[in-house]
Amino acid sequence: MKDENSKTDIIDILDNYSSLVAAKGDGEPNATTCWGDGLSQISMDKAKERRQNSLDSWSRLEAMQSAAADWHLRLLLLIVSNTVVTPRNKYFYV
Repeated sequence: MKDENSKTDIIDILDNYSSLVAAKGDGEPNATTCWGDGLSQISMDKAKERRQNSLDSWSRLEAMQSAAADWHLRLLLLIVSNTVVTPRNKYFYV
């Protein structure tokens, strides 16, 4: 099992995902978005930085574009929407 926080493992993971991406007519990758939390996004960007001097776009991991998913934001909004403030400024969840 690969660890997305490991420098070498994240490159292997992105290489594996890149092999599943379709190519355009000219052989270049048809970039797809790889969603993750903030830490995963940073790991993906650093992996791409490590490969920036590769010879072709596939090796530079250009097939994968990182983006932050908003599930943490949704969770926070859910928690805030279920929070009630009492007159004594104490919070409790409904």
